[in-house]
Amino acid sequence: MHACIVKRNPKISVEDIQGTLQSLKSHGFRSINIADHPDLEADLWLYNGEKVMEFLNNDCSIIQFGEAFREETRGKKKYLISSSKNTPVPSFILSLVDNNATNTKKFLEEYPNCLESHFKYAMMCMQKGDHKTAFKHFEEGRKWLNEPLKSKGWIKKWHRYSCDFESSICAYYTGEYAKGQFYTDRVIINPEAPQSFVQRSYNNYEFYIKGHPLPVLWTKEYFVEDMDDVPPAIQGYKSLNPSLFLRPDGNLYLNIRIVNWSVNPVGFNQYSTPHPKNKYKTKNLLAIINEEGDYVQKPQIVDKTGLAIQKLRSHHIDGFEDCRLYALSSNEEEDTLHFITNYTKNNSKGDMRLSLGTIACPKQSPPRYTSLVPITGYGDTITQKNWLLYDKKGTKVQCVYGYNPFTIIEIDLETGSVVVPISQAQLPMRSGEFRGSGGPVPFEDGYLLVIHQVYYKSHRGRRYLHRFIRLDNNYLPTHISMLWYLQSDSIEYVSTLHAISPDKILIGYGLCDKCACLTCVDTKTISEMLRPIADYL
Repeated sequence: MHACIVKRNPKISVEDIQGTLQSLKSHGFRSINIADHPDLEADLWLYNGEKVMEFLNNDCSIIQFGEAFREETRGKKKYLISSSKNTPVPSFILSLVDNNATNTKKFLEEYPNCLESHFKYAMMCMQKGDHKTAFKHFEEGRKWLNEPLKSKGWIKKWHRYSCDFESSICAYYTGEYAKGQFYTDRVIINPEAPQSFVQRSYNNYEFYIKGHPLPVLWTKEYFVEDMDDVPPAIQGYKSLNPSLFLRPDGNLYLNIRIVNWSVNPVGFNQYSTPHPKNKYKTKNLLAIINEEGDYVQKPQIVDKTGLAIQKLRSHHIDGFEDCRLYALSSNEEEDTLHFITNYTKNNSKGDMRLSLGTIACPKQSPPRYTSLVPITGYGDTITQKNWLLYDKKGTKVQCVYGYNPFTIIEIDLETGSVVVPISQAQLPMRSGEFRGSGGPVPFEDGYLLVIHQVYYKSHRGRRYLHRFIRLDNNYLPTHISMLWYLQSDSIEYVSTLHAISPDKILIGYGLCDKCACLTCVDTKTISEMLRPIADYL
């Protein structure tokens, strides 16, 4: 079956009639032609048995070919005209394109078990400001999403995110905040939703979470000024993005990244540095804290002078960025911390690359770097960041590498080489935007990790939100949470996760790129936030 949309108003674009196009395709039309009215003569298109359905605003017409099976030549084009068992009756097509309130209501009465009829009626109610009735019909139509009568509704890939998006807006005005937030989040990670819907949903999501940060038990902040004696070279540096690792005595090593640059939180990536040669420098402090976040040993700068690095390139970014501690080995004289870091100068493959390093922590002297090895062998031509290392065994360590697909790799600690991924699983969601933040750590009968998602809000620049992901014993995702923040819904970057007991988890993060923070969260709070991935499908 073939249809033709005749545009009578030349200002109408294809984007303006996407809803009509999708509806027609889902109702058995094998092909749809779009033409401008001035280019056509009425008798060129109309034959016996064919119907013309008019928009009330006369912007365009839909021509429905009759049920006869035949081949027609019209102008220079040939059309195979046929009908199918799911071909809707003319009154149904009229209801698809007619915005008349009376016809819309008749459409709902004629097709009460149809998502499309409830959706169309709900949209009409929204336009009249009747959000309560609109939301009721959005919810009623949702019941028929996968019912046998779906042949009379939109194709699944399109109608799900459309219904979620519109009902998420309506929910806000009716006080259905929990459902509205969930529907908004479902649009954000729907792989079929266009980027325009996703961006608008991010913006709408802010209304749901504003003033509702993740509930925490306590929060501590850490600064360069916490040092007993701040060296002149790092005066004015700001702290951010901490990392934790458990010591044998039950206390925790705390690595704090410090930087010489600043960011304008309301500007579009406006970073500035006071360095005379425009260098953006990172250094790291190492401290020891207890499980309540209090200092056992105040921060000391990690000494870099004795470290031999093969510098293959120059760069205006200098230092070991976002060090994540992932392993510890000890003897009587000192501990050795293992970390992964972003470093720009020892790898010729690309701008942002990862390296493995070690820090010696002697009992009686300041910490110092002892090795740095670039990671190569997988994805060498692309930017590499945000890997989450775990499960060190001998000279190998495993790592959550990426999320689309969910990929686990293994790294040789001595050479820095990566083998072929040891496991990959395709997630049924828009997971390519997920970026690693912290974990995985033991949680209930599996593991827990945190990822962050980034979006841009016009002149206000980059925004960060986070979500929890629960893994089973095979490190496969089973549950996710909705997006959340801790103190700021603008620039807030979770960089570490540590389970101090079955009941409490520590989350470390950088706040607005000017303060390193540590917060404690009850695991019950996290459990209540997690939903089966199937809820998003």
